[in-house]
Amino acid sequence: MGSQQHRFYRTDVSSSTSVNQMVTSLRADYPSAPSVVVTCAGVAIPSYFLDMDEATYDKVTNINQKGTFLVVQAMARLMVEDKVKNGSIVTMGSICGRVQEKTFLKRAGKPSEVANLCLFLATEESSYMTGQVVEITGGQ
Repeated sequence: MGSQQHRFYRTDVSSSTSVNQMVTSLRADYPSAPSVVVTCAGVAIPSYFLDMDEATYDKVTNINQKGTFLVVQAMARLMVEDKVKNGSIVTMGSICGRVQEKTFLKRAGKPSEVANLCLFLATEESSYMTGQVVEITGGQ
């Protein structure tokens, strides 16, 4: 998306302190808020429901749900503060529990296929889409 430099920020998304530090770093590195944010932090800890302890449940929900909330909220605030036009926030999840199943296409997905969907969602071509769930599953 243009010629701007892109950066990766290692962040404990379950911690508002860590997310705020990321925002401070982002502010120091760039003159304005990002126009595109993609979040894809997540963890899967194999466990049967009846066997999962509270600490494991807390870890999964703190990263997968709270983490997404904290990052999206922080980035949305920046976008609003800087009056970003046509901004996009893409949140990603995983269906890792179904990874071993065969797909209709009989092949594994490629990272570029996920990246291309994110690119589409960040462009004007998808500007009328909001709040949609789009699966890239190979027809599972």
